[in-house]
Amino acid sequence: MKSLQYYINMQKTEGFSPYVVVLKEIGEVVGVCGFNPPDHGCDAELMYHFKRAHWGNGYATEAAGACVNYATQLESINVLGASIDPENTSSENVLSKLGFYSVGEKWCEQTGQNEPYYKKEI
Repeated sequence: MKSLQYYINMQKTEGFSPYVVVLKEIGEVVGVCGFNPPDHGCDAELMYHFKRAHWGNGYATEAAGACVNYATQLESINVLGASIDPENTSSENVLSKLGFYSVGEKWCEQTGQNEPYYKKEI
């Protein structure tokens, strides 16, 4: 419950947070996409996580693209960052399609591993 309140507050104060992704046709929640707080010299960090059953359908690209578009409307965001699981090359393709470029790696406390890190100026 603490993390939910944290993100509600972040949406109120920063104008962005993670968002639920729902398939309109059937009303099913298939994942989340949106933003985490600033990290590694970025104004916000793009994030997306989808249920494995819905991988490969273009939902990550569509949702992340909509979030990047939203970020361009916010004065507080000039640089977006994003990290991916090193074994998930599909996530790398999503970021590439959206114009992100590799800037090396960063340590991810949550996963306990170094992860490829990307940026995009908007």
